[in-house]
Amino acid sequence: MTTTQAPAFVTVTFKGTSGKTYDYYIRTYPKLPSFTATPGNYIYARRLTTGIRPVYIGETSDMSTRFSQHHKQACIDRNLADTFL
Repeated sequence: MTTTQAPAFVTVTFKGTSGKTYDYYIRTYPKLPSFTATPGNYIYARRLTTGIRPVYIGETSDMSTRFSQHHKQACIDRNLADTFL
């Protein structure tokens, strides 16, 4: 995992088991932006002094409606997620 600072946003890069890298914008949770009705994957995470620890990784067919009543909200809260990627 690496982080990159850009003028208007910060990203984090994760490497999958295949070796492919995936870049995510870091957003403060629970303040989430509006998303368009497109499929996507997402990560709820917790910031640590050593980096970012994923709490829950998911995917959806519609990013615009997935987060209002998440089926794993108790898990996300219990693990103190403070970041959304």
